[in-house]
Amino acid sequence: MTLRLLPLPDGDQPVWRAGMLTRMPEHRVAAGTHDASEADAVTRAMAGRLLRDDRADPDTRLWQVEDGGAPVGSVWLDLAESGGPVLIDLALDEVALGPQVRLLVEDALRAEGADSLSVSVHGTDEAARAFVAGGDFSPAATQMTLPLEDAPAASPVELRPMTPEFFAAYAADDIEAYAQQRHGAGLGSLDDMRKVARDAFAELLPDGLATADQHLWSAYVADQRVGLLWIRHAPRRCYVYNVVVDEAHRGAGHGRAIMDAGAARCRDAGAEELGLNVFGQNTVARRLYDSLGYRVVEELVRKSL
Repeated sequence: MTLRLLPLPDGDQPVWRAGMLTRMPEHRVAAGTHDASEADAVTRAMAGRLLRDDRADPDTRLWQVEDGGAPVGSVWLDLAESGGPVLIDLALDEVALGPQVRLLVEDALRAEGADSLSVSVHGTDEAARAFVAGGDFSPAATQMTLPLEDAPAASPVELRPMTPEFFAAYAADDIEAYAQQRHGAGLGSLDDMRKVARDAFAELLPDGLATADQHLWSAYVADQRVGLLWIRHAPRRCYVYNVVVDEAHRGAGHGRAIMDAGAARCRDAGAEELGLNVFGQNTVARRLYDSLGYRVVEELVRKSL
């Protein structure tokens, strides 16, 4: 078997695009990160950004995997990300080809001067799982979810709406903390990640505390503020954007109690799941979420080339 990577012929790209627009939403839905309409919208938005007239953008690489001249798969990468190349979509006729294709991709990227490779792996994407297997990747960020039928009935923490005065100070702190976390996960330079963080904050909270479906609370225990929680409410799946335990109150179980209180709020509002992201270097938070029963649904892994 002799595998090669070659540019996907222009004439084959519309068929590839149709397959990608089916394949990627299916992985998101099966993993539980999106419902069908959300998954389709996210995929089409990404395709709209990275494809031009059904052709791959110059800042991407769209390769056909060939074995003895016969096509056996395709690889699509985004090279414009500030943290380095990211594998967007992988299709293989045989999952077992994954490690060999990875080696070809790594060699091709090194030849272009790239020094890293990131891959987003949904739990049901067997091709991506085979691609990263044995490749010395490290977790950069992990999406997790909790079924809310198991949410605790009560928590010692009381969640109170965040005040405008506290929000003004919190916004600056959160933007900087998020930028530092992304930078620490190897996703880009600190300056680039600060811009990403500012843009994300503005997009998520265009009306500040009054933004629809966004809930920012201060967390209290017996009238003592111990932290904060930010959750987006949606009909089926809520999402944690931030949870903080104030430094003076750490080590007392307040992180668990705050998460329990947020889960109970979401369950009582009719949601079925509560999702979140944890960066790879935040091992303390990851242990907490594991102990609370969150399961991994998507993992962004990264390696140096």
